[in-house]
Amino acid sequence: MTLNRVFTFMALVGTVFSQTPPGFSPASSVYFPVTYDTSASPSFFVNGGLFSKQVVQHIPDVYIPEDPSFTGKTFLVLMVDPDAPSPQNASLGQILHWLQPGVQVPINTKKVRSSDNSTTYLKLDTTSVRSIAPYRGPAPPSQAPHRYTLMLFLQPNEDFSLPPSFKKYQGGNDRRFFNTTKFIEAAGLGDPIAGNYFLSGVSTDGDGSQVIQDFDGTPSASKTSSAGVFVVQATGSPATTGNSSSPTFPTPTPTETHNGAAKLGGNVFILTAVFSMLYFLI
Repeated sequence: MTLNRVFTFMALVGTVFSQTPPGFSPASSVYFPVTYDTSASPSFFVNGGLFSKQVVQHIPDVYIPEDPSFTGKTFLVLMVDPDAPSPQNASLGQILHWLQPGVQVPINTKKVRSSDNSTTYLKLDTTSVRSIAPYRGPAPPSQAPHRYTLMLFLQPNEDFSLPPSFKKYQGGNDRRFFNTTKFIEAAGLGDPIAGNYFLSGVSTDGDGSQVIQDFDGTPSASKTSSAGVFVVQATGSPATTGNSSSPTFPTPTPTETHNGAAKLGGNVFILTAVFSMLYFLI
């Protein structure tokens, strides 16, 4: 099966799910397995998982499902914060947190099984090529959590350089006012092939295994997450101003804590296989 067909099937199945934040552009419906867990058998954070700021200060490990179509392909990882300086006042535009080209599946890569054993994930190498903007951990000034969005792109050429209009981001000294939509257009990247995001703020607490809805002041009792499977029971509402000194956040409900998000990703790729079979029967 060609790589283009794999991504086509992902898109067909992924219409059920939303992996990038609601309203964020560009959107991706395919789950991107990412973890800040450095253990031998790491847990992947759930889509929209809540983190303590301290937990996400080091470069995460990123994975991709095991598939021959990915062999020899080169990818690019992009991470942005669209909520600076606060979700209620994003006047600084998107903040560029990580821009890593030249990402590949190494020959002897680490393999991790999803919690339901339906999918094998391969660890991607994000260190062989120098980053354009080195990873910078979240440091949100607002009490309200920011949405840190990670996207995986298929890199069109083995060598990648910044478009002229984005040269100021080389080295990561200037990270403000990044525009993902304009960047992928200028770089010829196309839409992200996978995405994920997490929440983190000044007063948040968590390891990515929990999700919370509606940080805009709206109560979120008995709602279902954007992925359609992680239900959150909330008893309060967050502060509506970005710099409130006494925020009140909803209480998150734990999800499966070991490779919990991997189960969602596995289901997506099981359905992808079903569509694949149907495709060849038509």
